[in-house]
This record gives sequence, structure tokens and C-alpha cells, in this order.
Amino acid sequence: MIKNLKKKRGFTLIELIIVIAILGILAAIAIPKFSDVQSSARKKADISSAKTIADTAAMLIADEQIAPGTANVTAASGAAGAGTNISLADAGGSGKLIADALNSVPAPKVKGTAFVVTITSGGVVSVSVKDGTNYYDIYPAQHSDWQ
Repeated sequence: MIKNLKKKRGFTLIELIIVIAILGILAAIAIPKFSDVQSSARKKADISSAKTIADTAAMLIADEQIAPGTANVTAASGAAGAGTNISLADAGGSGKLIADALNSVPAPKVKGTAFVVTITSGGVVSVSVKDGTNYYDIYPAQHSDWQ
């Protein structure tokens, strides 16, 4: 009976602290990687949406519903800005045609951004994202921050 009292089962406090420290180190390594994966996935989703928007705009140009004309046409998802920006959900213009053809305008997955469609006078369609004042090309070529 005395023999049974001396046998202690369980972990010591030092062993538990070591395990918690190891788990903390692993978490410190894994959390930034997980954040990078999420950011990359959002950017890839935006590139895919940009391709859909560009293909829709190109289809409308081919169907002669949007005429490139002599000036660049710019349509942005979100509120219409100053200058030549036209909201894709606006009541008129090329942005309205693109929005109607898409059925639903995809929202950018990266927070604080809006899609901007630019159709040059030569009929070349490009899609960018705008975060405040900066524009980043994402289709057909990606800006270095979006690769």
C-alpha cells in the first residue's frame, strides 16, 4: 500500500510549460503563413472576377453594344468617381451594359477595393482594382502586388 502512494501519475509543471512554449512557437510560425494563403486566395478570386468582367466587356464590344470610340471608357464597380469613372451599377452608359450582361457585378474580395474596367479607343479591355487613389492592373496583366 505504501508502494502505491509513492507512484505519482501526470505531468509536472515544467513539462506542461515546455509543451505550451512549443505550441506557441508553432502557432507563431503557422499564423502568418495562413494569413498569406488567405490574402493570395482573395487576390486570385479578384483576378478570376476581372477575367469574367473583361470577357463580358469584350463580348459587348464584339456585339457592337459598346463602341470604343475615340476616348477611353472607364467603368468602376462601386460609387462613380470624378472624371470618366462610371459605376458598373449606374443607370446608364457602358458600365450599365457590363453590369446587365454580368447579371450580378462581382464584388472584389480584397477589402477597400473596386474593379475598374478600361476600354481603349482601340477596343482593348483591361481590368484594374482601385484602392482609394491607386490603380493596380489585374487583367490581362497583373501588377506585381497582385501576383
